[in-house]
Amino acid sequence: MKKLGMGIFWVALGIGLIFALGAYSKSVAPGERGSFVMFYPASGAQAGGSSPRSLTGLVTVKLDSRGAIKRLVQPRVIQVSSHSVKNVGDTPRRIRFETAGFPEDTEAHSRDRAWNPETREIERDLAPGAAVDFDLLVTLPDQPAVSTPVSGTIGVVDARTGKRLSTLAVRFQQAGPAQKAGDCCAP
Repeated sequence: MKKLGMGIFWVALGIGLIFALGAYSKSVAPGERGSFVMFYPASGAQAGGSSPRSLTGLVTVKLDSRGAIKRLVQPRVIQVSSHSVKNVGDTPRRIRFETAGFPEDTEAHSRDRAWNPETREIERDLAPGAAVDFDLLVTLPDQPAVSTPVSGTIGVVDARTGKRLSTLAVRFQQAGPAQKAGDCCAP
């Protein structure tokens, strides 16, 4: 009888854990990740955006849509992720990723086998039409709420020549503190 009670306990615990992970996933999805596509060589809006249909040259991550669980567990860690950084040119290229404007402890990742984390380079030629993934794990500064706590750029550079092939702006956005009449910046 005691074994039956323990079995029911473990089954209930497992089911509870599954529901908790599902709630966490649902909570963090909209405000934890900024998804984007990026193309090179390209400039302006053609460099990328939040989706292939929304090429604006800018990715905006709306922090206000983070759920309660995300705000409790990882309030300052946000992922900016692309499954498609694509060579739209007619020449095979070896590329390096450069970032600017993000906090120093921002981590860059790619699942590509040729990824070198020290140089942020894909150490193989990418044929025309080929794509790689690229992720940034950004830890936002611990500060009072401001409308744009961090903004930066992701650049794709030709690893052989150093020529910039593409740049995509990334902005983290939230409502920020309420303003009252008489404040310096109130409307």
